[in-house]
Amino acid sequence: MKKIKSIKHLKGEKKRLIQCQENLEKKIQHNWHQLKEYVKPTNIARYAIARVMNNKSQAKINDESILKSTITFGATLFAKRFLDKAGEKLDRFFKH
Repeated sequence: MKKIKSIKHLKGEKKRLIQCQENLEKKIQHNWHQLKEYVKPTNIARYAIARVMNNKSQAKINDESILKSTITFGATLFAKRFLDKAGEKLDRFFKH
């Protein structure tokens, strides 16, 4: 760190530190909002079900024929869309 030799340098350093503090506070606030969004019950359920469905579809795709893999992929895609719609309805329900 440089030595501060004048009032002008001190004021400049103070301004820089205040700006740095504001940036860090904005990052903290953004991270807090992301965390609050992630821990909503509907989002937790949606992520958990999507992860299970994805793991099952990947395992089946590796072990089965092309036709079965296609059907499994379609069913997984349908289930994901259904879960997304259900999650939206749950969000609306919890907001009221």
